[in-house]
Amino acid sequence: MDRLRGLGLRISLDDFGTGSSTLRLRHDRPVDEVKLDRSFTQAPASQRAPVAAAVIQLAQALRLHAVAEGVETPEQAEQLRSLGYRTAQGYHFARPVPAAQLTEWMTGPPVPAQPSGLVR
Repeated sequence: MDRLRGLGLRISLDDFGTGSSTLRLRHDRPVDEVKLDRSFTQAPASQRAPVAAAVIQLAQALRLHAVAEGVETPEQAEQLRSLGYRTAQGYHFARPVPAAQLTEWMTGPPVPAQPSGLVR
């Protein structure tokens, strides 16, 4: 993993807050970012906010980048942005595409900024 990071790759701790994706891995692996599990993003707003806020604060304290997974609505995007998330992924931004279309999508014209202000 250290060699991969040396090549410029970033390492993400996926599905943070669930299963075996724990803080322990932060000490055992060279992690650059944590990805808030979509189950928290999909929770009702009143349940989403406390967990999402805690994860972003923890990430900031550990000097890690935080990404919100599974953002599907403008309301989710806005709430997460207001909590400090600057990066998110989900259907609100783009649907999955086949690998052959990914290169075209990445090299095509810039995608307009989302109203939420989040980067996908």
